[in-house]
Parts: sequence; structure tokens; C-alpha cells
Amino acid sequence: MKKTTIALLALAIAVTAGLLMFNKYLGSDAVKITGFAVRDGEINKVADAPKDRITEDQIRMSDGTIVIKLAGATIGKLEDTGSMKPLLDANSNTLMIKPERAEDIKEGDIIAYHSEEAAGLVVHRVVKRGIDENGWFAIAKGDNSKANDTQKVRFSQIKYVVVGILY
Repeated sequence: MKKTTIALLALAIAVTAGLLMFNKYLGSDAVKITGFAVRDGEINKVADAPKDRITEDQIRMSDGTIVIKLAGATIGKLEDTGSMKPLLDANSNTLMIKPERAEDIKEGDIIAYHSEEAAGLVVHRVVKRGIDENGWFAIAKGDNSKANDTQKVRFSQIKYVVVGILY
């Protein structure tokens, strides 16, 4: 077998095992997920995955109701800009938290930040982090955009980090 095929099979087994353990933790009411599909033998890597921010002990399910204990969380409703399609679209609801430190922002995280070039908050993915003469910065990009955002995003501009998406 090709190395890629072996790697994909290993990933599928690991994801399935993790989902089964998570479903057991949630209880008998949880939907049992037993498989992992890969289209055309490949995984389309759009970007790095966001940092995990909600642990299993913060999630409870009882009588069909799911409760997520997440201090300082807020809900954001997105407008139809198309820049984060297909992950986020018009009226997607996001769970967001305020980051405490620049070091908490990782490549792959989806952030909501004030832009000098747009009215309101821009919701894009962090594709790079760095430090220059003005301090910490992130480079962001919409998943559906061809180019990175034109400005460096400073920590003071970042208002939220997306920790969940509800469709």
C-alpha cells in the first residue's frame, strides 16, 4: 500500500476510536458514530485544525438536552460574505469566547477581529503568527479566499475565538 493510504487508514481508525469513546462518555442517548469516510482516498486539507477549547467534562447530555459549561461564552450569527464557505455561511451560529492572551491564539483558530478595512467584525482563520517591531500579530484568511487578509491582526483587535459552530 502507498504511505498515503496507510496514513489515511490509521487516521480513520484513530478518529473512529475517539468518537466511540466520546459517545460512551455522553451516555446511551448519544448518537453512536461508527465510521469515517474519505472521499476519493484523500483528505482535503483546507487549514490546520483549531485548538481544542472545550473538554469532555464541560459537556453534559440528559433527556435529549445538551449543556456546555463554557465561562464567558457568547453566540455570534454570521452574515453572508462567502469568505468562510463551506464551513460558515449566512446565519451560521458560532460559540465564541474572549481570548485571554496572544499566546492562546494558534494557527488554525477561527477568530473574530476588528478590521481597519471592514465594518464590524471579520471572522477568518489564523494561518500564521509572528512577532515584529510592533509585537505579536496574526495573519488571517477566509477559507474560501484566495489571498490572506492584507493587514496584520494585533491581539488588541481580536475580540473572540470561535470554539463551536451550530448549523
